Amino acid sequence: MGALVTITEKACQRLKEELEKAGYTGVRLYVQPGCGGLSYGMALDNEPQDDDVVVEFPGFKMYIDPLSGRYLKGAEVGYDESPAGGGFTIDNPNELPQMGCAGCPSRCGQEDDE
Repeated sequence: MGALVTITEKACQRLKEELEKAGYTGVRLYVQPGCGGLSYGMALDNEPQDDDVVVEFPGFKMYIDPLSGRYLKGAEVGYDESPAGGGFTIDNPNELPQMGCAGCPSRCGQEDDE
């Protein structure tokens, strides 16, 4: 069985730098499913929750809650440099197709056909 989440060398280095600057030892990776697909987030954290999966990388730990783990299995965290400063990316083979806004009260900005 493969790792729950992998990380590129560049992303690993950037995360270690950010954690050291902020005085943290870990990062929480999470997913929020929504009517437009998946939203990803990362937050600095020092302690896992009781039911978290803890993935150890050189120099830090990544905490993933069980719900997020179902969506993240096999995902890769990367880091892309850009003139605007760069940022972390998630390459997720489990990404859900865009589901539209059926059942979404706000209809996510879509207008009804008349």
